[in-house]
Amino acid sequence: MNEEKPKKWQVWLENTKTLNRDFKKYVRQHIVRKIESSPSLSKIHFDKSYHNLDFANFTVQNQENINKRVGDETYYDWENGLQGRYSSGYDLCSL
Repeated sequence: MNEEKPKKWQVWLENTKTLNRDFKKYVRQHIVRKIESSPSLSKIHFDKSYHNLDFANFTVQNQENINKRVGDETYYDWENGLQGRYSSGYDLCSL
């Protein structure tokens, strides 16, 4: 059988040498760049994090009404606000 080739991120988790080599290549190619911290940038990330948490809270609080509005379609993937919390954590890590 033909086994599927692992994704790049899977290789990086297993092989830090490949991770570091690719990261340096992405820096040289300006795909990844360092951004200096500033109060205004921190505020932008904080505000985005707050927005995502607020949205996650709204979906949890209103799950029943959200499901009624769309008939048979449900949004249970938002039930625990996982995406909103993930995005908030990501934004906070950028601070």
